[in-house]
Amino acid sequence: MELKTIAQLALATLIGSTATTALAAKPHYVACYGVASAGPNVPLIIAKGDCDKLAGGQAQKLTPAQAAVAAKMKPYNANDYVACYGVAAVNENDCATHTSACGGSVATPRSPTAWVAIPKGICQQVKGGVVGTLDTSKNS
Repeated sequence: MELKTIAQLALATLIGSTATTALAAKPHYVACYGVASAGPNVPLIIAKGDCDKLAGGQAQKLTPAQAAVAAKMKPYNANDYVACYGVAAVNENDCATHTSACGGSVATPRSPTAWVAIPKGICQQVKGGVVGTLDTSKNS
């Protein structure tokens, strides 16, 4: 099986029927510090699970003002997720790379070949985040 197909299957598994059901519910939002392209002191209001995947991500409880913003946010659906390269924390990558055998095994934070499945809009706000396709042939 070619690497692109494996990556597609991995992402489909990550955001498959179980994840789609979980995505339909309101996620547990946090203020994620340390990752925004606007600066480390600028929080991204994102799901705690997404913050945990990001190198340097520091989840903090929402302030009342941030909670008001989060209350108005719509849950992401499976189609909102992309492969976001260059932002994965150690052992948080979602699929194999040319230097790691499987998901959850990358040894270097922010490896440009490692990706995590997060919403596209979040990836675009994370320092170093590169929205990618599942064509990982460049990694083989």
